[in-house]
Amino acid sequence: MDGIINAASNKTKHHLLINQNFTTMGKKVALATLAGFVTLFILGYLVYEVLMKGSMAEMQAAAGACMSTEPAYAYIIVATLVQSLLISLVLYKFNATTFQSGLMNSAWVVLLICLWYDIWFLTSMPWFTNNMAIMDVVMNTVQSAIAGGVIGWVLGKVK
Repeated sequence: MDGIINAASNKTKHHLLINQNFTTMGKKVALATLAGFVTLFILGYLVYEVLMKGSMAEMQAAAGACMSTEPAYAYIIVATLVQSLLISLVLYKFNATTFQSGLMNSAWVVLLICLWYDIWFLTSMPWFTNNMAIMDVVMNTVQSAIAGGVIGWVLGKVK
């Protein structure tokens, strides 16, 4: 009978440990996602609305009716939140806990995702040029790397 009680007790302890680890992960990822979201949103505004406004207007003109002339902010918010969550989950799994490790790891991941996406985009959108693809890959990689640095830093600070 003692064996059954000990086995049940060990199972309960193991279950509590899993819940505790999941709660810690959830807290870290949630706070890191929020910090990454704010960083990405601010950088996105600075890059697309301030720094690259002229280039974005040229891209919209080249795309014609294939591209919206006014940004859909609700979708931008959701997309930025999803991007931040993706980076946070990846960096959590990579055990990135410093600004530098977050920056480097997210730069590689986002670089590969953007290259893949833009290469496929080049095959199906005749108005999308090599220069646009290069600009897109560079801007997204830099923004995501900086946000990844912030996310990595937050993951290292939250206990």
